[in-house]
Amino acid sequence: MPRFVSKELGLCATALSVLPDDEGSRPILDLRICDCDRALRALTEEQTHAITLHLGNGCSATAIRGGRSVDTSMGMTPLEGLVTGTRSGDIDRAIVNLIATKEGLSAHEVDALLNI
Repeated sequence: MPRFVSKELGLCATALSVLPDDEGSRPILDLRICDCDRALRALTEEQTHAITLHLGNGCSATAIRGGRSVDTSMGMTPLEGLVTGTRSGDIDRAIVNLIATKEGLSAHEVDALLNI
């Protein structure tokens, strides 16, 4: 049976949502959400497992195991990760050649276009 966010944790996450939401502050928010969850459910750090989602114009997901981030949806460039208002997110690598052919652009120009 799936576990849903408790009312208390939902209120904690809502309170945290007023903090700045940029890529630099997301790890801090993830830690605060875990701290809040741990306190509300009387867990140890090792018992704290979560998936946090930052959704809006900029989106990311983080997997947390034992109170520590173990994976994230963000990559090295805007071409990896979730779709956002300014990023393409994960794309099929064949798209570069398709766009280059259809638009008469070089691979370098397509790369620059996708990484705006």
